[in-house]
Amino acid sequence: MAAEREPTVSSADRTTVSIKLDIPDNLKVSEGSVLLLQAWGEGVQSYECDKSSAKWTFKKSQATLYDDVGNAVGTHSAGPPDSNGDTHPTWQANDGSKVVGTILKNVTNPDAIPSLLLEAASHEGSGLLSTVLFIQRLNPMGGRAPESCTSNDTELQVNYTALYRFYGPVVPSGVKVVLLFQALGIGEQVYECKPSPTDSTKGAWTFKEPKARLYDDAGNVIGTHFKGPTGPTWQANDGSAVVGTILKSVPNPNAIPSLLLAAISHDGCGLLSKVLFIQRVDTVGGTAPGESCDLSHDSESPVNYTALYRFYGPAS
Repeated sequence: MAAEREPTVSSADRTTVSIKLDIPDNLKVSEGSVLLLQAWGEGVQSYECDKSSAKWTFKKSQATLYDDVGNAVGTHSAGPPDSNGDTHPTWQANDGSKVVGTILKNVTNPDAIPSLLLEAASHEGSGLLSTVLFIQRLNPMGGRAPESCTSNDTELQVNYTALYRFYGPVVPSGVKVVLLFQALGIGEQVYECKPSPTDSTKGAWTFKEPKARLYDDAGNVIGTHFKGPTGPTWQANDGSAVVGTILKSVPNPNAIPSLLLAAISHDGCGLLSKVLFIQRVDTVGGTAPGESCDLSHDSESPVNYTALYRFYGPAS
């Protein structure tokens, strides 16, 4: 095996916050798609030597995906072979959700692997990557193999980094929006014991309200989430608030559903004053403690949960 090349980007520079993107026109996504997630990929491009041509041929990618503060949020790989033995680029989030892509367009780079636009071909799971429609690979560094190999060469791994951006049509296509910010919600989904709608003599756990704190990427509390007088409400530390109504719900097998909500009212003029849509994704826990409850003894039951909330506003 040929020697592995030195890393192109140090671990201290994995952040995507300061990257200034110049996306080629032919790699831009379809109108109506919005950015769901971006992650910094760091790993290797693997090649094998084609003895007949004495050239390196691409075999597969392997990378870890990092968020803006350097936390590993998933992986990128070739995925398992299909019925024909072929592999396809696959991204998997920590929640188990996957998206498999097929290349639509590519733009060559003089000293690195190409920039790409891919379309989602299939999904697995119901978490972070379950609604992705398009993937961009941008700002690649490294990853290219030498032009030729020798009869003694077998496989070569070349270090690379790239920014991966994941898009999905999460809002009506006629509304142009951008991601304003995202926050991790940690708290409780509260249920109360009420008469069952099918048998009033028996009890059933019924959702009452959420109670959660909102944290930024650095772990600072930036707001709260609760049930307001007119619906689910998010309030920032600056006093601004937004109330939402559910547009779409995607069930999750072991957690509360992922949601898309539209803003129906605002309060204040701060962080949340321009929010148009809210996503609740990457949910963990929060489901009712069971189907039935004892009307004579049970009253309320708080269930711990976490979720990622994304807030979208008008494109400037």
